[in-house]
Amino acid sequence: MDRTQLYVGIVSSPGMRHLIPVLVLGNRLATHHNIKITILTITTNSSSPEIELLKKFNEKKTIKIIHVPSVDISHLIDSNTKLFTQLRILVREAFPEIRSNIASMNHRLDALIVDIFGTQILPIVGFWTFFPSYVDK
Repeated sequence: MDRTQLYVGIVSSPGMRHLIPVLVLGNRLATHHNIKITILTITTNSSSPEIELLKKFNEKKTIKIIHVPSVDISHLIDSNTKLFTQLRILVREAFPEIRSNIASMNHRLDALIVDIFGTQILPIVGFWTFFPSYVDK
């Protein structure tokens, strides 16, 4: 394992408006700064343009994309639930899968980048601070 290279994970909330900036950021960090990037994207009923965009970035091989399956949150929301709240709930419910994917990586992440909907994921980093041997392989 090359420990001179930084390993960064980026979590993308669902939707093209979140996915596009994450992909651009990840690609720039990988190509201009030689940082190994893994993007965890929470998938939903993806539109055709979203699927094509993910395929395009997978072909570049500059970043690794992990699809985190979406979970059914219909029992946690109603017709009055605001979109912001729905996204927060969706990310919260995907947390176990995100944690599992990060824990199963062959390397420990040096940084984890999340957007406003993913701040509840940040305790994963705190866990590594106190129990680094759990993730180191």
